Amino acid sequence: MNSELYQDNEGRDFIRLRISGDSGGPDMEDACKKLIEALEMRDRYCIDPEVLKDYRRFSTAGSARHLNMHQNETLDEYQMVDGIVQAHAANRRPVPYAQYYRDFNQLQRIVEDGPCRSTCRSRLKILECKFQLYNILNSRLERKWSSLNCGGDIYTTYKVDNSVRLSTASSSHDLLNFIKDKALNHGDDVVTESNGASETLTQYLAKRKIKNPENLTVESLGLQPDANEHFHRFDIFSEKFSRGGPASVGLLHLFLKRDRNHLKGRYYGELCHMVLQKNLKKHPYIATEYKVPIFGMNRNEWTEAVKWIGTYKLESPMNRWLIQIPRISEIRFIYQCKDQQEQLDNIFLPLWEASSNPVQYPELAAF
Repeated sequence: MNSELYQDNEGRDFIRLRISGDSGGPDMEDACKKLIEALEMRDRYCIDPEVLKDYRRFSTAGSARHLNMHQNETLDEYQMVDGIVQAHAANRRPVPYAQYYRDFNQLQRIVEDGPCRSTCRSRLKILECKFQLYNILNSRLERKWSSLNCGGDIYTTYKVDNSVRLSTASSSHDLLNFIKDKALNHGDDVVTESNGASETLTQYLAKRKIKNPENLTVESLGLQPDANEHFHRFDIFSEKFSRGGPASVGLLHLFLKRDRNHLKGRYYGELCHMVLQKNLKKHPYIATEYKVPIFGMNRNEWTEAVKWIGTYKLESPMNRWLIQIPRISEIRFIYQCKDQQEQLDNIFLPLWEASSNPVQYPELAAF
């Protein structure tokens, strides 16, 4: 091991260590060859860096560039075969399934290889020791530089609330206050209509024996978990599991559902917009990953979801949308899909159509 002074671009001197040793023998050489093979295998599945460089997710200009960028990458054909979409583009071909299967098995063998795992563990330990030595030799300069780097403490480090159901994005009290505000100030909104007879929000609440919205509480809505239980069921829309009973379920369907109500998710959209704006102002260093459910009930479900997000301006630079797909295949019977293949078609084919022709589906392609 030897050391030398190293000067960075701003003229600061650091001590750099050089550690040399033996090659590790045949086992390490064989492990390194396998690691190189894994890296070369990864290149077959990487997206072009120029595409990632030009792509801007959260701006209108970025969406336009995204559409223009893919106009010349139309798909010649795509079809669903045994539940898997197979596509062929004019200027690039996806990795065949047989090749993917071989690569996956080979990568699994590399991961489970004993000498390869030992080599990776040794390299990580060497890196950790090198960092500790560097920290000992340059701790004074690091402390000085950290004190000059404004806004770099733990409180201003970005955190991410990941995999959060959008219906649970608001706190119980925010939802309660939102319901009270709508009941007191927008009681004349028509919320249901059946056989030509309409029903206002005030009438809707009175029908469920909620005559004074001011008396609503978190407990009466069924949003307060039982103190004797460690976990609270997320299925608050089912009369069987909701603690608030049928009245609470009907109210939550009205305020926390994007579809299946007369308002087409208006209250839900306004509530989500309020939550996103509140997060942006009060928690500028907390990002979110909210989940939007797609059940595969029909081909227009994606378009309706994207239009709903655009209508209520739910795009935020601090939020990334995740798509939640139901794992229970029997849910297709609820939405009258003739078989699971039709449900898969409704979930995945609209995405391929938007990718193949982004000009015809600009909103979905940008989403």
